[in-house]
Amino acid sequence: MDRKILYEVVDKRIDYMVQNGWIDEVKELVNDGVDNLNHSFASIGYSEIYSYILGTIDLPEALLLIKKKTRNLIRHQYNWFKLSDPNIKWFDKSSSD
Repeated sequence: MDRKILYEVVDKRIDYMVQNGWIDEVKELVNDGVDNLNHSFASIGYSEIYSYILGTIDLPEALLLIKKKTRNLIRHQYNWFKLSDPNIKWFDKSSSD
């Protein structure tokens, strides 16, 4: 998939996740005693939402950080998984939903 289109899809997915309870999920973890030192917060987004919940950053800043870190991961994956690798079967997602 063209990287620009992929970034747009990822940004929409992150917005969708927030609109559908991601913040509440993290609040529930915090209420259960989980903090940002816990391994569950190692995934992209959880520590940023945690910081938002604590009030150290605002939600737009948290979302920008999540999207930036996700784009960085995508760039790393493009380097790790070469398009020319004959052992990988790639699918063209740009032409379908």
